Parts: sequence; structure tokens; C-alpha cells
Amino acid sequence: MTQIKNVLIWIGVIIFYLFMQLLVPGILDMLNIANIYVSNITLLLSELLITGALIYYYKNDFKKDCYDLNKNFKHKIGSVFKIWLIGLVIMIFSNNIINIISKTEMASNESVNRIVLENLTIYAIPVMVIFGPICEEIIFRLSFKKIFKNNYLFIILSGLVFGLSHVIGTSGLELLYLIPYGALGSAFAYMYVKNKNILCPIMAHMMHNLLCIVLIMFL
Repeated sequence: MTQIKNVLIWIGVIIFYLFMQLLVPGILDMLNIANIYVSNITLLLSELLITGALIYYYKNDFKKDCYDLNKNFKHKIGSVFKIWLIGLVIMIFSNNIINIISKTEMASNESVNRIVLENLTIYAIPVMVIFGPICEEIIFRLSFKKIFKNNYLFIILSGLVFGLSHVIGTSGLELLYLIPYGALGSAFAYMYVKNKNILCPIMAHMMHNLLCIVLIMFL
């Protein structure tokens, strides 16, 4: 019964997240609001609300993990960096192979992120670096982990589901981008299992996205 409850909670968290992600843009379109600054601020406030709601729901986990991280920061930060680096190397290697096979320059998900970053910069940077990583780690790690007793199964499926969420809407050879995204997702999942602290993959995810934004903007 506990596992069924946890599955239903996870599904509920996803539905809430997706509904809120669609609600505000839908309202902006309905009201025909074209002002770029209004759109940036409204969307940003929406992401703040979503993230705050998810953190509040799992507030006990966050309180426990904040205390743990403060107490064991030096030990955990080293583990976080090593695991993230391994995931990053696998991601880059597989991504380059897929680019050659599929004859594409980048995944569709990355193309969309670049467009959003260019057109909604005020909104995109804090969302990609802060709010996005927090929400995704809650959904794909913290909430998802409560379903599983087997850590290995969790790591594999967490990476798979995380990867699938980044290739939805694609077809053909572009589906191969599931591999690099899945590898990174599995690295975050292993990080969570090893450290038993959701703040560890959140920090790594933030660091990863920040690095990606810096490379996009300055290279």
C-alpha cells in the first residue's frame, strides 16, 4: 500500500508541475500580452510559486538534508563533483557520437533552451540554474526514489525517465539523445543514493546548467 501511495504522489507531483507550467503561458496567450518584460516577470513568478510549493510539500526532507549537508559539506561536495564529472564525460562522449550518426548539431531540447535563453533571458537564467534543477530533482529523484526499495533499479529508471522527459516530441535518430540525458540523470540518481541527500544532486544539476549557459552565451 505504501508503494502504491508513493506512486500516486509521484504522479500527482508531475501533474501539478505540468499543469502549472502550462497555466501561466496559457493565460498570457489568452490575454494577448506581448510585452517581453511582463512575460519574463510573470513566468518567473510562476516558477517561483511552483518551486516553493514543491519544497513546502517535501519540507521535512529538505530540513533534514539541509542539516546533514551543513554538517558534512566537505565530504559530500567531493563526492558530488566526482559523480557529476563521470556523468558529464559520458554525456559529452555519447552526445558527440549521436551528432555524427544523426547528422545534427544538437538535441531539440537544447535548441529550445537556446531560443528561450535568447528571447526570455530574465526568465530563463534563474529558471535553468535554480528553479528547474530543484523541481526536476524533486520529481525525478526525491519523489521517484520513494517508490523503490532497490537502489539499482531506481538509478536505472530515474535516468531513463529523466532522459525520456528531454526527448519527448522527437522521433527517429533524435531519440538516441535519451542516452546522454539518461546518463546524466542516472549520475544524479546515484549521487542521491550515495549521499542520501537531495541537495547533492540539486547542487550538481545547478552547476551543470550554469556551465551550459556560460558556454552558450560566451562561446
